Amino acid sequence: MAEDKKIAAELAALRADIEALKALQTSATEEVAKGESEPAPHTVGGFVDAASHLPEQFREFETAIRDLAEAVEADIAEHPVAAVGAAFLLGVLIGRLSAR
Repeated sequence: MAEDKKIAAELAALRADIEALKALQTSATEEVAKGESEPAPHTVGGFVDAASHLPEQFREFETAIRDLAEAVEADIAEHPVAAVGAAFLLGVLIGRLSAR
C-alpha cells in the first residue's frame, strides 16, 4: 500500500515535469515565431535549458578538435620516425590484446 502511494507521487511529479517541459517548448516556439532569432535560456526545475547552448558548444568542440589535429600534424612533421614507431607499438599492443 505504501509503495502504491510512493509510485503515485512519483508519477504525479513526472507528469508535472512533462507539463513544464511542454510549456517551455511552447513558449520557445512562440518566441522564435515572433521573430526573435534565438530564444532566451529558460529554466526548468531550477536548471538552465542545456539545449539552448548546444550550437555554441558544438562550435567550441569543433575548434578544439581542429586545434588538436593541427598540433598532432605538427608533431608528426617534426618527429616522423617517432610517430611511425608509436603507431607500430600501438598496433602490436592492439594485436596482442585482441588475440586473447
